[in-house]
Amino acid sequence: MIKAVPALKQLEPRYGADGKVEGYINGAGFLSYHEAEIMMLTLEALMKENIPAYPVHDCLIVRHLDLDRSVHVFRDIIYQYCKEMSGLEVLIPLSIDTPKGLKIDSYDINKLKGKYLS
Repeated sequence: MIKAVPALKQLEPRYGADGKVEGYINGAGFLSYHEAEIMMLTLEALMKENIPAYPVHDCLIVRHLDLDRSVHVFRDIIYQYCKEMSGLEVLIPLSIDTPKGLKIDSYDINKLKGKYLS
C-alpha cells in the first residue's frame, strides 16, 4: 500500500510523554480508521448541502445530478484531511462508475486525476 500511496508514509503514529499513541491508529485498523473519518466528514458536508449519498466501503453512491458537487466535496475533504494529518497537499485520483447505459461524456475526466501539490 505504501508503494501505491506514498503519502501514507507521513501518517505515522505520534506518541505522548507516557509512550501511548496520540492521534493515530497503528496496526490493522489504521487505514480503515482514516477512510471512515474521511467518509463521515464527506457525508456530513453533503448533508449540509442536501445531497443524499450512500457510503459503500471507500466510495459514495450519489445521484447523477449531484455528481459534480459530490466529486468536489469528496476530493476537498480528502485534501483537507491529508493536509491536517500529514502536512502533505495531495489530490487523490478518483473514478466514476455509472449504471449500464448512463453516460457521463460531458464530465471532464481530467478533474479526477491525482497529483501531489507539495
